Amino acid sequence: MEIVVGTYDDVVLGYRVVNVAEDVQIEASFTDNCHSGCVKCIAASEKGILATGSTDETIRLLNLRKMRELGSLVHHNGSVTSLQFHRGFLFSTSDDGTLCLWRAFTWECMRTFKGHKSEVNCVSVHPSGKLALTVGKDKTLHTWNLITGRSAYISNIRKSAELVCWSPNGDYYVIVINNEIDVYSVETAEVCSTIKASSRVNCLEFIKDDVLCYGGEGGDLCFHDISTNMPLHTCETKTTRIKGLCVWKHTENEKNETQIAVASSDGMIKLYRADVHEKKITTNLLTEKSTGFRITCMAMFSSTPHSQEQSSNFYDSISDTNKEKTSKKKKRKAKKANTSGVVEDNVTEVTDIVKSDKHENTGMSEESPKKAKRKAGKSEGKESSQKKVKLESKPENSSPKVVSKESLVKVTDKKKKKKANKKAKIAS
Repeated sequence: MEIVVGTYDDVVLGYRVVNVAEDVQIEASFTDNCHSGCVKCIAASEKGILATGSTDETIRLLNLRKMRELGSLVHHNGSVTSLQFHRGFLFSTSDDGTLCLWRAFTWECMRTFKGHKSEVNCVSVHPSGKLALTVGKDKTLHTWNLITGRSAYISNIRKSAELVCWSPNGDYYVIVINNEIDVYSVETAEVCSTIKASSRVNCLEFIKDDVLCYGGEGGDLCFHDISTNMPLHTCETKTTRIKGLCVWKHTENEKNETQIAVASSDGMIKLYRADVHEKKITTNLLTEKSTGFRITCMAMFSSTPHSQEQSSNFYDSISDTNKEKTSKKKKRKAKKANTSGVVEDNVTEVTDIVKSDKHENTGMSEESPKKAKRKAGKSEGKESSQKKVKLESKPENSSPKVVSKESLVKVTDKKKKKKANKKAKIAS
C-alpha cells in the first residue's frame, strides 16, 4: 500500500506501508518536485495513475507502478481545487469556475462544464457514473448529467460549501459548510440530518453506507452514524489540524477491519486500524511517520489490483473482455505457430500430388456431347491445316528447279493462242 501526500512546499511525497513481522512501518519511496506552486489536491486511480493539482494551474500525471512521469494537463485558467478518478475518467475543478472531464490514458479533455459564477471548490461523482455534484463559492450546488453533458439543476445554498461527497451506495450525499455537515437523501432531496462539529471540517470520508468519519481543526477524528444521527466514536490524533483523510478496506479478511490514514499540517502521517462491530467503532494506532513538510492533501494507492469495487463496473468489464479476447488471439497465434511447419509440409505434398496428377491423367473428363464434338472438330481442323502447311512447305534440303528459255517461249505462245481464240469467239 502506498500513501502519497502533497505539500505547501511544491513537493509530492510517496511512502510505502510495509509489514515487518507483527509491526507496520511507513518507509519513504519517492519525491517529486514537478509543481511550481502549492499542491492543493491529489488523486490516485486503481490502475496506478497519480494526478496532482496545484496553484500553478496544471495537473501533473505520474505512473506509480512504473514510476514514470506521463506529463501535465494544461487547460484550467486558475488553481486546480479538486480531483477525482472514476472508472476510466478524471474529473477536475478549478478557480476558473469550470469542471473538466478527462479520458484516462489518452488524456483528452472530453468536455468542459460551465455554470458556476465563481470558484468551484469540490466535485463528487455518483457511484453509477451518471451524475456529478459540484459546490463553489457562488453558494450553489450544481448537479450535472454526465450522460447528456449538461446541467440537470441548480440548488441555492445559504453559504459557500467547501466539500461534497456521495455515499458508497449513492442514497445520500453530504455537503460541508464550515463546521456543519448537511446530509441529503436522494429520495426526498431534502436534508435528513445535520452534524455540527466542534471546529471547521477539512476532510470527510465514508466508512460504510451510513457511517462517515471527518476531521479538521483541533485534530480530532470523529465517527458519526447518519441513519440514527448519533456520534459513534472520537479519536484524538494529538495534532493541531487534519488536512488529509483516506479509508482503506481489507476485503480479504473476514473481519470488518479497515485502515484509516490521517495527515496533518504539522507533517505527521498516522495509520489507524478501525474495527466496526454493530455500530461500535474502536481505533488503534498502528504506526506514524514525520515527513518534515507541511501537508495539504493525501491519497492512498494499492500496489496490488484493487478489489474494493464490484465487477459491475462497466469499464472494468470492458477491459476484462478485451483481455479475454487478446488472450484468445494469443492462443490462436500460438497454435498456428506450432502447426505452421506441418501445414507447410502438407501444402507442398498436395501441390506435388496435383502436378503429378496433371501429367498422368491423359483421359478426358466427363463432358457433354456438344463440347466433345466441338473439340473433335477443332482437333480435325487443326490436323488438316497442319497437313496443308506440310504439303505447301518445301523441304529444307531440296535444290531449286532450273527453267530453260525454250520452255518459257512455249508457255507464252500457248497463252497468246488462247487469247486469240477468245477474241474470235466474241467477234462471231
